[in-house]
Amino acid sequence: YQILAALPDAAKGAQLAKLKPSSLAMLNKSTCLAIDNVDDVEGFKEVHAGIEMLGIAKSSQDELWNVLGGLLLLGNVEFDAGGDEKALVSPASADLLKAAEEKLGVSNLDVNLTSKGSGRKSLGALKLTKPASQMARDAAIKDIFVHTFDWVVNGINASIEGSSGSSKLPYIGLL
Repeated sequence: YQILAALPDAAKGAQLAKLKPSSLAMLNKSTCLAIDNVDDVEGFKEVHAGIEMLGIAKSSQDELWNVLGGLLLLGNVEFDAGGDEKALVSPASADLLKAAEEKLGVSNLDVNLTSKGSGRKSLGALKLTKPASQMARDAAIKDIFVHTFDWVVNGINASIEGSSGSSKLPYIGLL
């Protein structure tokens, strides 16, 4: 929510800049899209100040916002069932998929979300059904988010640990 509210449109990119939390599948599954008396812009400024204080480089911050934005976009990619019931990225989602690929720094997501390796070269890739492609998309989002969260926590811990490497310093524990 804070990224959408406070990140400049140029940093969000054209596709993400025109979307609201209510139109993003990764956010609108909740019935709470806003909290009374909570300013997402101010919240983002506080998060950004905290990241700055930790000494995380601007390039790493930009990568973090790109990954999170790419995941939000990827969540909106829809699939159609082809004539053989195998999934295809919906033509209406083509621009979202391209923008997600750019934000995430990857390519060929259409292939990777609609097929999987068979394990045998002679069989090639097996095409997935629409529900299987939706699950593959959601699993990819979850996996990337978990790794991103781990990266943030490791950055916080490294900052707290400092150059001494002492484990007797305070730490942040998240449940």
